[in-house]
Amino acid sequence: MALGLVLMGVSHTLALFLFAWVIIGVGMAMGLYDALFAVLGTLYGGFARGAITGITLISGFCTTLVWPGTALLIHWLEWRGACFAIAALLAVSVLPIYLYALPAARGHLPAKKSGQAPANSAIRPQLFWLLCAIFTLASVIMTAISVQLITLLQADGYSLAAALGISAILGPCQVGSRIVDIAFKRGHPIWTTFFSVGLVASG
Repeated sequence: MALGLVLMGVSHTLALFLFAWVIIGVGMAMGLYDALFAVLGTLYGGFARGAITGITLISGFCTTLVWPGTALLIHWLEWRGACFAIAALLAVSVLPIYLYALPAARGHLPAKKSGQAPANSAIRPQLFWLLCAIFTLASVIMTAISVQLITLLQADGYSLAAALGISAILGPCQVGSRIVDIAFKRGHPIWTTFFSVGLVASG
């Protein structure tokens, strides 16, 4: 992501600008929630839910802090300078955290203990592709909303400050959803999914 932001900051052609977005997109796929959850699932298996909920509870206010902070950087440094500043922040803070916190790469996963999982525990292909479709559509919808929300609000007549304030409400909402998840942690995750999907559809 840092590399993509640097390329974006120096871009003066549409082709380089779009290529920078490709690099950023690959970096996001490698470094945001989905990749982290996959790592936690690999490390902790069925016990990963608690770790995932804890991490998302802490990071729920990310948009509340980052969006106004980014707008402030753009105000101070213009958008190119903001790209360089955020790239530097990723390189000097986030990258060392990854290197410190994530386990060393292994050539293979540890062997399963006998009797740990039933022989028919493999997920059915139809269910696998259904889950892929659900997660992909949800990610596309939420990403599109989060990326365009400030611009849409401004187009509707809101000032930048007001648009940022309204958009920042996403953070407390995310934290509230984590608290609900903690309250019903003994329930099956599918009920949380139904509840979440229903509210997103209603919204």
